[in-house]
Amino acid sequence: MFLHLIDRKTAIEFGLKKFFTGEKCNLGGVSERSTKNSACRCKYHLDIKRLNSKKRYVNKKDDIRQQQKQYSEMNKAKMNDASLRYYSRNKEKINSRKKIHRLKNIDSIKSKALEYRNRNKEKIAKKDKERYDRLKFLGLLKEKRAKYYSENREAILNKNRGFQKTWRQANKDKLRDGKQKRRAAKLQATPSWYSELDSFVFTEAYLLSKDREILTGIKWEIDHMIPLQAENVCGLHVWNNFQVIPSFLNQSKRNKMIYCNPFDWLREILDGCTC
Repeated sequence: MFLHLIDRKTAIEFGLKKFFTGEKCNLGGVSERSTKNSACRCKYHLDIKRLNSKKRYVNKKDDIRQQQKQYSEMNKAKMNDASLRYYSRNKEKINSRKKIHRLKNIDSIKSKALEYRNRNKEKIAKKDKERYDRLKFLGLLKEKRAKYYSENREAILNKNRGFQKTWRQANKDKLRDGKQKRRAAKLQATPSWYSELDSFVFTEAYLLSKDREILTGIKWEIDHMIPLQAENVCGLHVWNNFQVIPSFLNQSKRNKMIYCNPFDWLREILDGCTC
């Protein structure tokens, strides 16, 4: 880098902050000097300055932090503006650093987040409720959920599968009891006039679910439009009570009186579609 020769007096007259004489400093460096105190800015002096600053910080850590805190409180607007300006200039750099830091320290970040949640359960629950109420009031909750689900569908499904697998392994007795109860309810819901037509429709519905699974890439199941074990009514295991719907809808339906008419489930999907 080429520097113009200029002495300190002339630099001060022109209002410059630095001057350059081309002479070596006491450490053998050649660089600009400050007009304020003639301090050399060569790499040797800068290294010494940096080292002294570190030592000073270590020795007076609490005092320095207190001073910084006081300054921040007194100059909040100024600090915020400076932070915004710095972020706008170095957005990509900051984000890349954050990403690298997260990848390197993902375990410690998760553990700290978990500790914070355990310490502040009530506070977090209160904030979540306030946010939920606000979104509900604005009518954005359903739209936000649909958007989030469409963007993170695979991750949500994988997470749910993991939870289900863990629950099944931990609750084998409950699962067995539920299956027995379901089997008994199905037998009870099968009328005496259950005929070849009912059996044929059930088989066709099963084959249709497999075809749809191949075409769409998601699991489909045979659902009873009127549930076999609803709270107030019990549907029958007959041909006109069968429908083939996506597995996630069937799992969410359980024994609720929803999707009780043909294509109600399709309307639900179309209403929640954000495309």
